[in-house]
Amino acid sequence: MADIRGTLGNSIEKKHCFTDNVASVKHCSNILLACTLHMVLYGVHLGPENEVEHTQTIRQHYVFLVDRLDAKHSGLVGELYSAGVLSREERDNVSAELTSFGQNEKLLSMLSRKSMEQFDKFLDALDRTCQRHVRNHITGRQR
Repeated sequence: MADIRGTLGNSIEKKHCFTDNVASVKHCSNILLACTLHMVLYGVHLGPENEVEHTQTIRQHYVFLVDRLDAKHSGLVGELYSAGVLSREERDNVSAELTSFGQNEKLLSMLSRKSMEQFDKFLDALDRTCQRHVRNHITGRQR
């Protein structure tokens, strides 16, 4: 990651991103895209450490969640929208998936980029949609 940050920093220092030159703007856009892609692929998070904990939980239990989560028939997606965890566009994107597997994958991808507070709302929504067993499994506790 240091190499990518260095490349980005060097481009900004040289003022490549602050010119009217179209080629320079494209160059900087490519650098920013590369940084973002690297961060997503390698799980680099720039937020507070407690923001990463839920992403690790999702990764650790991914196979279980994709198999057992019921995003399609339980009303979970609507609960998450009502709780402000998902935007209207995110809700529609998840609902547009035809299979339960597809909906679960898309939802987990979105949740991994949310805040810890929003992940807690997801856990509460599991309770409200009769999926406490899923919550218990991924949190390792009975509630």
